[in-house]
Amino acid sequence: MRLQIAGTNCTTCGDRILSQNLGAGCIHCNATWHLKCAAESGTPCPKCGVEVTAESRRQVFAKYCVFCGLSNPERTLNCGECGSQTHWANVEECSRYHEELKRSFLRKLVVGALFIGFGLLGILGLFGALLKIRLPINLITLWFVGAAASMGRGLVLILRVRAMRKRLQGSVDWLSN
Repeated sequence: MRLQIAGTNCTTCGDRILSQNLGAGCIHCNATWHLKCAAESGTPCPKCGVEVTAESRRQVFAKYCVFCGLSNPERTLNCGECGSQTHWANVEECSRYHEELKRSFLRKLVVGALFIGFGLLGILGLFGALLKIRLPINLITLWFVGAAASMGRGLVLILRVRAMRKRLQGSVDWLSN
């Protein structure tokens, strides 16, 4: 999650960093250092040399959970209701998480559409079978319930994804260290 800076030793001078606000860290190699030991912004990491910008040190908290919609005013690391992630160490990590969520939304939409499609095919097949052959009422009921359940499941999945996509838009609150 978040890089622990307070209590670690500065990579540059070796002294202990007493407070989270007095230090900075590299998300690539987990090195930490005093702000006074390095220039404020645009300074490369003293250990691995990667450019450390103010943007990469910015923490991200969700205003509310994308999955269940619970508000997150205390800026907790995980949702108190469903346990999903509501904190990221930096903007890049948050962006990667949101891109993966968007890809999973697309997969779920496709699965929902397939459920609805198979449900419709089941109902059409049922009516086609009824016109040609005489089926027992138990089989007709079972077939219809299965097809309707498939369509219902697909519709619920699509509606749930739609709600999560709405919550994802504008759900983050940017904070600086």
